Parts: sequence; C-alpha cells; structure tokens
Amino acid sequence: MMNFMRKYKRHIIIVVIVTFVAGIGILGFNSFGGLSNSTRVIAEGKGISVSADEFYAFYIAEIDNAMRQSDKPLTQDQKQEIQRMILKQLVSDEVFYAQAKEYGIIVTDEELARAIQFSKMFSKNGVFDQRAYMYYVTNVLKTTPQKYEEIVRKQIAGDKFKRLLVSSIKVWNAEYAAALKANPKMTLQDLTNIKAKGVLDEWFTDLIRNSDIVINEKLLKDLL
Repeated sequence: MMNFMRKYKRHIIIVVIVTFVAGIGILGFNSFGGLSNSTRVIAEGKGISVSADEFYAFYIAEIDNAMRQSDKPLTQDQKQEIQRMILKQLVSDEVFYAQAKEYGIIVTDEELARAIQFSKMFSKNGVFDQRAYMYYVTNVLKTTPQKYEEIVRKQIAGDKFKRLLVSSIKVWNAEYAAALKANPKMTLQDLTNIKAKGVLDEWFTDLIRNSDIVINEKLLKDLL
C-alpha cells in the first residue's frame, strides 16, 4: 500500500474522507512535556497547534448540548469521551488545514460567507439569522466572530483538500474485474471507497505519527 502511495504522490494520492480515529496514544500523540511555554496550548506538533481557548469553547458547547439531552448529570467518563471527541476533531482539522496550505489551497471571503450563511445552525425559516449566529458565537462558544470565522475558514480549506484528493481516485479495470469475481454485487463506487479508505487510513496514521503531536494532559484533566 505504501509503495502505491509513493508511486502516485505527485498526482495526488488516492484517498477518501474519513473520521479521525484511534486513541491518542495509538496515533503517536505524546503527553505533556514537549509543549511550548504557553499553558494555553492544548495540543501542538509540526505545523499544528490547537489553543486551549478553542478547545475549551467547543468542549463547553458540547457539554451543554449533552446535558440538555440527558436527564442525569454527566459522568466523568462521559466528559472524558467528549474531550477525546473534541480533541480528535480539532487536531484532525489542523492536520488537514496544514495539508491544504501545503497544496496552496485558499478559502475566499465569499466561500467563508456562504458556509456561514447557509449553515442550518444559523437558519430560521430558510433564511440566515444574524442573531442566532451572534448568540452561538458569543454566548455558546464565548468567542468573537473573527476567531470563529478563522476556525471555519480552516475547516473549509481542509474539506477542499479532502475533495481534491477524493476527486483523483482511480480504479483500474483489472482491479474492478478481480473485485467482481470475489463479490458480484460490488459496484465501482464500492471499490473506490474501499480502496480510498485503506490508503487514507495508512497515510493519515503515518502523518499523525510524523507530526510529533504533544497533548497537554494536565490541562485536559483540569477541565473536567
């Protein structure tokens, strides 16, 4: 698989969008110790940095959402699971954003505006609701529109990078013929997804390991 990736690296490696998976330790994250002097950094690595303020904003928002959906107080295990989920997502966003920058992908102001204006989170009767937007940003995330829009811009860039990679996928006729022999119900899209997922799983895991990402475990515990 790695030989296949190296062969087509210059033509955009075959990949598909997948969720950031596996535990912190499994993917090569290190515990607190190698972070920069700022205690406001929750995770960082080569070209990657997640601020504690950004992490905390999404963590509290998700905690509030979970509490509204439950008639019982959240347990420590549930809070830790939410922490892991938020951390994985933010690190994933940073990783894909770093790749987007490497490939020269940019996000225009128009793309940013469309992403926010057409978000269901801020829609009322199919129309963008400025008050809903400001409430979420300032009261739920407790941040500024400028900082939130920077986060959204990173996510858009990462998504564009993923779509670019997905668009380059190629399944050879011989591969599809072999797959049909093994499974007559296999469609071309099925094989495309399977092949792409396998490549990205290996590629992404390797990328995380090489990023030398360090997690501020102490700060994570303090947030519980």
